[in-house]
Amino acid sequence: MFKFILAMIITAGISGGGVYYGTTYGANLPQIRSSKLVFPKNRLKQSKQAANKAAKLAAKPKIDLVRVMPTLMEQADKIATIEIRDQAYLDIVSASVGNKRFSFAEAALQNIIQPELRDTARSRMAIALAVAGRADEAFELIDAVEVDALRDVMRLQVIDALVAPQNLPPGLLPQ
Repeated sequence: MFKFILAMIITAGISGGGVYYGTTYGANLPQIRSSKLVFPKNRLKQSKQAANKAAKLAAKPKIDLVRVMPTLMEQADKIATIEIRDQAYLDIVSASVGNKRFSFAEAALQNIIQPELRDTARSRMAIALAVAGRADEAFELIDAVEVDALRDVMRLQVIDALVAPQNLPPGLLPQ
């Protein structure tokens, strides 16, 4: 540490501090004047709309689940580490419920080994079913939750999805 501090002092002393402090003695730098950029209101509005549209398209890639589901399930099954494989199946559940393909989500759910992630998948499916107006099926999934401590919270989330979906935290509603 002492050598480092000594090297800093010597370097700063030799360079006159210019390297570290950015001072340039005797240099005449051109002055830059800032001016307020003026855009017509329509142009600014159009650029904002274009940016929003591009962001939405980038955030929601379109996939044909019917076509790729066998490949997704096959590739997830090839993952040797249980935790990573379960996460892959959970991702498949999320993508499936986001596209209202509940049979695909159910198939992926059956392959999740860890009870906590299985219950997370059930919760995501139940919320999506509730939003789709399939309340009975949603509550059947909640009744199947294996971790008792999670069941009440998940039941509340399904109730919220049915009566006040705007109150759910971001990310719980299917896209």
